[in-house]
Amino acid sequence: MNITIFQGKRLWLGTLVLALSPITQAGLLLDQSIVIFDEAQVRADVRVINDSNENKLFASVEPFLVTSPGEEDEELVPLSSLDDPEFIVTPNKLIIEPGSNGIVRMLNMAEPAQTDVIYRVNFTPIEKPLELQRADDDDATRTGVQIVLAYQALVIIPPPEPNAIPEVTRSGKSVIFANSGNSNYKLTNGLQCNPQDPSDCRELIGARVYAGNKREVQLPFDGPLQFNMQSVAGRQVLAVP
Repeated sequence: MNITIFQGKRLWLGTLVLALSPITQAGLLLDQSIVIFDEAQVRADVRVINDSNENKLFASVEPFLVTSPGEEDEELVPLSSLDDPEFIVTPNKLIIEPGSNGIVRMLNMAEPAQTDVIYRVNFTPIEKPLELQRADDDDATRTGVQIVLAYQALVIIPPPEPNAIPEVTRSGKSVIFANSGNSNYKLTNGLQCNPQDPSDCRELIGARVYAGNKREVQLPFDGPLQFNMQSVAGRQVLAVP
């Protein structure tokens, strides 16, 4: 059983600390921020790391089902609001000692779907729970603005026979990447060079194209371009004349 790992999203959260909590906080890191289940896999573990050598890390873990992924009406539905969720993430809160780590386990109990099933999981540092705060804590009366670095992990559960099918159309300095398959693909390392000056090359912003989605990319030149295309099946070069 294999897990494919990529770099994922980090979320900057500005929090107003009103009272009863220290401004200094431990740092949160993940060893995986994109997890792709393979065909036979029902379990995956994410390691949550406390990179502070001084402070305990208190973190909450909240999973969401992504409906209409990549579309304008995309929505994150908290799994806690569902009566019988088929994807379980445990635990929902962590206390991690300085320089240590903890495990969050993801369990997929759903029957195979026809297309990718997408989840997102928020890992957010939180303040020390009230029941753990000491009455004589010197920081209890401190106030201030705290910047919190949180992570959002992407979880992809492909169908039994995943197949990403890219379809490309272009007009001048615009190119549209569609996906008529049943599984997502990701465009990375995009590059286009000026047809009039081959030494003038520009990087192109990539995107993840979910099944049934379209993504439009605006180009600096009216000329050939290429992306690396990563899917469950592997990596290939996608050249557009």
